[in-house]
Amino acid sequence: SPWFDAGDNHVSSANSTNIQITYAGTGPGDMGWAARYTYPEPQAPAQTVLEAPADSATAVSVTPTLDWVEPDGGVYYEVVISTSATNLYPHNPEVVYHKKTVFGSRVDVGGVDHIQHTVPAGVLDNNTTYHWRVRAISDPQKPGAWSDDGSTPFSFTTEA
Repeated sequence: SPWFDAGDNHVSSANSTNIQITYAGTGPGDMGWAARYTYPEPQAPAQTVLEAPADSATAVSVTPTLDWVEPDGGVYYEVVISTSATNLYPHNPEVVYHKKTVFGSRVDVGGVDHIQHTVPAGVLDNNTTYHWRVRAISDPQKPGAWSDDGSTPFSFTTEA
């Protein structure tokens, strides 16, 4: 049975990549019609490339502006900051900042689109080393790879 029905007119089938709409017609000689639209399966965005703070940066503000190259396919971003280089998964106790739906600000840096996000006051402590990573998301079922997949996460140390 249709999941949407308006009399004889209804969406007769739908899934993640297809929708079929059927119109039954309204009078003599009106045969109605059916239309099918197929759209592409969502693809995971490209891996995010971090820019700033630079890896191993020191004397970084406790409210840093994180900067990364906007990857193809990214709609929003997930950001994790931790005091541990190995426990950057959102629910670990070493994680001090986890924001799952970062839209950030788009800026042009030498003809390349970057996304920037400022960590709010009160999150980071002075004179502390943090590790951070980001991933792009276009569809909740297909997030992109973390920026540190296959490598060590970027780190920075805040100002004294």
